[in-house]
Amino acid sequence: ERGGVYFDGTLGAGGHSEAILDAGAAAGVIGVDQDAEALEVAGRRLARFGERVKLVHANFADAAESVSEPLAGALLDLGVSSHQIDEASRGFTFRAGAPLDMRMSAGSGAATAADLLNELPEDELANVFYRYGEERRSRRLAASVVRRRAEHAFRTSDDFNEILDRFYGPRITVQDRARIYQALRIAVNDELGVLERALDALREALAGEGVFVVLSY
Repeated sequence: ERGGVYFDGTLGAGGHSEAILDAGAAAGVIGVDQDAEALEVAGRRLARFGERVKLVHANFADAAESVSEPLAGALLDLGVSSHQIDEASRGFTFRAGAPLDMRMSAGSGAATAADLLNELPEDELANVFYRYGEERRSRRLAASVVRRRAEHAFRTSDDFNEILDRFYGPRITVQDRARIYQALRIAVNDELGVLERALDALREALAGEGVFVVLSY
């Protein structure tokens, strides 16, 4: 039975933390999420563990850089949660009528997906679509966005889907939409920059036999 403190950098609904705490009576968890709704849900789920749980409202890089004790283990489960996708008001979905938000920390002062579409220079938009969405025709797509925003600002998924429908034509797939929406989400939340910082900080924080797990799909 392993004791010590474990860092759950993507707390979500608290399932991973619950399993860690159930597996070891001497284990404690630092549960981190920048989504206040997730922290509330996980807090209720983990309440039975009392002081063995510390909840932190932050992105996992900021939290990792603030860790002051050796960690027995660290876990990052990358990407967006099913709850965030299902909650249309959060703007992670390409279903009709959703706001173009995509901020992991809802209501923060950070730029939204709509802000990026409406304000980023064309070459920077092209880089977002190419680097994070693997879109080979990224420059053409960025040019289409810039032409459209000159007439009408982007506000909802309907606005952006209109551009994607024209760009890909009748053969557009769910995967096409998912790739490009993913690209915007990664840019909005600086996900790769945050991940790089967190990986460095958590490696430094791990105890000698600490275990580090990163889940990605």
